[in-house]
Amino acid sequence: MKRTWAWVAALIVIAAAAQAAEYHVSPAGDDQNAGTPEKPFKSIEQGVALLKPGDTLLIHAGRYAPFTVRGLQGTAAKPITIKAAAGEKAIIDRYPAGGMHTIHLLGTCRYLVFENLEVTDSDPKIEEYRKLDLKQPEDVAAWKKTAAQLAKDEKQHYRSGIRINPPDMPPQRDRNHSHLVFRRMVVHHLMGYGFTGNGDNIEFIENHIYDTGYPAEGYAWYMSGNNHIYRGNRVHDCSYGLHLYTQDEKLDTVSNALVENNFIYNAGRMFFHASSQKVHGGGSGILLWAPGGHNIIRNNVLVDDYTGINLMTKDSLVANNTVVGGKNGIFSVKSDKPVLRNNTICNNIVFGSSGPDMTIPEGENITVTHNLVGVDPRFVDAAKMDFHLRADSPAVDAGAELKEVPADIEGRPRPQGKTWDIGAYERPADGAATKPAPES
Repeated sequence: MKRTWAWVAALIVIAAAAQAAEYHVSPAGDDQNAGTPEKPFKSIEQGVALLKPGDTLLIHAGRYAPFTVRGLQGTAAKPITIKAAAGEKAIIDRYPAGGMHTIHLLGTCRYLVFENLEVTDSDPKIEEYRKLDLKQPEDVAAWKKTAAQLAKDEKQHYRSGIRINPPDMPPQRDRNHSHLVFRRMVVHHLMGYGFTGNGDNIEFIENHIYDTGYPAEGYAWYMSGNNHIYRGNRVHDCSYGLHLYTQDEKLDTVSNALVENNFIYNAGRMFFHASSQKVHGGGSGILLWAPGGHNIIRNNVLVDDYTGINLMTKDSLVANNTVVGGKNGIFSVKSDKPVLRNNTICNNIVFGSSGPDMTIPEGENITVTHNLVGVDPRFVDAAKMDFHLRADSPAVDAGAELKEVPADIEGRPRPQGKTWDIGAYERPADGAATKPAPES
C-alpha cells in the first residue's frame, strides 16, 4: 500500500510539473514564434502575455526595450519567474524607446520573481545633465528649466528602473501588489529611482543598485508598504539608499520591514529636489520616515553617506549596524507627530562623521544602549572598505545580547565570544579569515 501511494504522489508531482511552461526570448527571435529555445520570441512583452502560474520566462543575452507587467499573478505554490537565462546578460534599457519606467508593474501583480536582469538607461543626455554643478547658481537655474521641460514634454523627470505602481486609493490592500521578489538585479545609470512604488510582502535580495540621480534626486529605493525585506544588497552613488515612506499617514503605514546585511556607501549625492525646488546637500543611506512600526534595521554597513540612518518610526529596532563617515551618523528629529517612540538603538558602531555621530531626541521611551560612538573601532582596513574588527577592537564582546540579531552580516552566529560584538561584523572566536568587502 505504501508503494502504491508513493507512485500516486510521484505522478501528481510529474503532472504538476508538466503544467508549467518555459518560454524564451531573444533579440534574434520573432513574436510569431512558439517561444521555444529554438524559436524564441523577440519581445519580452510577448512572453509575459502568455505566462500562467508556475511558468518561467527566460530572457537570453541582448538589449531589450522597456516592458510592462499588467495584473500578472502566480500563486504561493506556483510563482511566475521572469529572469535572465543562466550565464547570460539580459539588459532592459529605457533608451531609446523612451517612457518613464523601464519595468512597470500595473494592476495587481502577485507571486512574481524577477531575477538576474540588468536595468539601465543609456540616454546620452544623462551624462550632459550630470556635468551641471549644483553648487553654481547658473547651473541650478539651467537644471530647473530643463527639468520643467522634461516634465511638460516627456513626463520623464522621475524616470525609474522598476516602478511598482501603487493602487489608486491606498491602502486598499486587496488591490495591492504583493509577494514580489527581486533577486540579483543590477539597476544603474538612472536619472531617478532604482525601485519605486507600493506593495506588501516584497523582497529585495542581493541586488546591486548604483549611479542613480544627479542633478535630479536619485533613490535606490523609494518605497511604501508593509512586510518588506531588504537583504544583502549593495548600493552606492545615489542621493538616497533606502527611503521608506508613506503616502498618507492616516491611511497607509510602513510596518514590519526587515532591513539587513546591506552595504550602502556614497549615498549622499547632492540633488535638486523637485517638490521644494531647492538643492539638498545629500540624502540618507537608510531613511525610515513613516508612522508604521515593528521595523528592524540590523547588520548593515553604511559608509560616507550624507546621513547614515535617519529614523522616524515607532516600536522598532536599530541594532548592530556599522556607520562610518558622512555628515551625520544615526540621526532622528523630535517631531510633534506621534511616531517617534518605543525604539531601541543598540550595538551600533558610529564613527568618523564630520557632524554629530548620533543625534537622538530624549523621551518617548527611546532606548539607546551599548553603542560605540565616536571611538576608533579599530577596523581591519577601513581604507579598503574592510570593516571587520581587529582583535584589539573595543567593539569585541562589548555589545548587549539581542535575540533579534542571531547572526552577523556574513551569517556568522552571534556570539563568537562571551557576548555580542558591536557593529555589523562578529569577530570569529578563532580569528579565522573573513570574506572581503564588496567591490566598488
